[in-house]
Amino acid sequence: MFQSNGNAVAGLAWASQPVLVAVETDVVADANGRDVPKTSLGQNGDFAVVVTSGDNRMFEKISGAWAEIGTSDWRRARPTTVSGSANPKTVTADSSFSLNGTVITVGADGTVPGIQALINAATIPNIQASVENFSLVIRNTAGARISLGNISGDALTVLGMTAGEYVGPRVTRTSDAQYPAGSNDGDVWVKGTKPNNGANWTVKIYDAGTQAYSLLTASFYAFDALKADTDRTKDAEARAVMGTPTSGVVYVGYDSNTGVQMLRRWNGSYFEPLAYIAAYEAPSEAPEAGTRWFNTDFRVDMMVGTGQRWVGYRNRFPDADPAGVILSGSIPVTQTDGTPLVQSDLWIDTTDKENYPALYRYDESVRRWKRVVTTDQTTPFGVVFYDARQDSGPSYAGQAEGYSNNSEKIEDLLKSDYVDPDAPDARTYPDGMMLFNTRYSNNNVKMWQPHFFEAGQFDPETDFRYHSYNVGSTVFPALDADSVGRWVTDSGLKLDGTPYMGRKAQRAVVVKAMQAAVNANQDLRSEL
Repeated sequence: MFQSNGNAVAGLAWASQPVLVAVETDVVADANGRDVPKTSLGQNGDFAVVVTSGDNRMFEKISGAWAEIGTSDWRRARPTTVSGSANPKTVTADSSFSLNGTVITVGADGTVPGIQALINAATIPNIQASVENFSLVIRNTAGARISLGNISGDALTVLGMTAGEYVGPRVTRTSDAQYPAGSNDGDVWVKGTKPNNGANWTVKIYDAGTQAYSLLTASFYAFDALKADTDRTKDAEARAVMGTPTSGVVYVGYDSNTGVQMLRRWNGSYFEPLAYIAAYEAPSEAPEAGTRWFNTDFRVDMMVGTGQRWVGYRNRFPDADPAGVILSGSIPVTQTDGTPLVQSDLWIDTTDKENYPALYRYDESVRRWKRVVTTDQTTPFGVVFYDARQDSGPSYAGQAEGYSNNSEKIEDLLKSDYVDPDAPDARTYPDGMMLFNTRYSNNNVKMWQPHFFEAGQFDPETDFRYHSYNVGSTVFPALDADSVGRWVTDSGLKLDGTPYMGRKAQRAVVVKAMQAAVNANQDLRSEL
């Protein structure tokens, strides 16, 4: 994915843009029932591809809302704009120019406000004029063309505008390495091949014989998404290159008119949509006991204590960011949905990997982010790090409202007060202490323990399948028989109470394993 800055030199215009992958937990259904990214995902200026449906549509976040690139909504979010010079002279009376085919004739008032009024009075479809910084600005609010032409007099010259066609934002999809020429600021180029920061379409197929996934090559060709699969012209470009492919060959089809990007597979007679699972990791069965897991993707569940119990962060701070902790490599200036920052918004600087989590709290009184001292486990301004829960938990008496049970979606956890039996007792910490949930959050090493909440595991005396339990002042119900397994943090905490994270988490596990091996050898020698 590339975006243009409008430079006339193609090689200087296009800059590669990262693309977020919107999976099941990142999307909601729009009015037409199609998956679109949640407003809580990403920052303004980000791009995302929705992989939960077969058409892999792409979006840009503008002013807090996601718009599918190339659509009318996207163009409206990027109106075509022509700006004149600041403080121009008065235009000579009776000068005239054309604007999208409508003739504008200047009368006695040749000032910028006077010409603005003339344009708006002409009611040209989607055209609006304004005065900004003492210059005339003309916009096509639909993101379509603006056509300016001289007819008589000096109007355009005095206003500092040039006659010509000004086009709105465009999307170009190609499978070659040539930069699109003649781009405008905000144009998007989807480069369908891997070299030089293009798309890397990774498709793997499972071989039951080898019990492994093998990589398939997937080229990028235009196709017509609206035609039937049995229509040979639907995949004309791929057929022209491949001829009659062998069964199972896959390519990525793109339709510039609809925005659809689809993986298509030759079934022996024609190309059809590929049935697949979209994921960062290959699908697998339930892990064996003792399996370790390390995930570098950033996700964080933060709770806060009342002095009696732990509550979801937005239950304590309802105006906080809808995505919870803001995960960003740059200083946030708004919440993730574009609304203003508020007191107690949280931010983790994801570029500071050596000190992860580098946690900041927003102070609205001075409009600044202030560093949270992560070694502070005693004051109301501190934070503790423990496993607390894997999801929003089951239904129970007295639970908070406004969320779904047993959900891993962060918006549900932010409204849930549920915690697992091994969560720390909130009564041992002051009101306001934050709890960084290391079970749900990533960037540490966890171990799978399938019977963790059965008798003899976490609690030698209690089988939580048959007994309710207290954490702080709250009573939680017994666990379902099939939900006693947990990922348990294995990388642990440092002496100062902060967690081992990132490479340090991996090293901590290795060191612990080596120490265990040394101790085992010493025990063996002592027996001999």
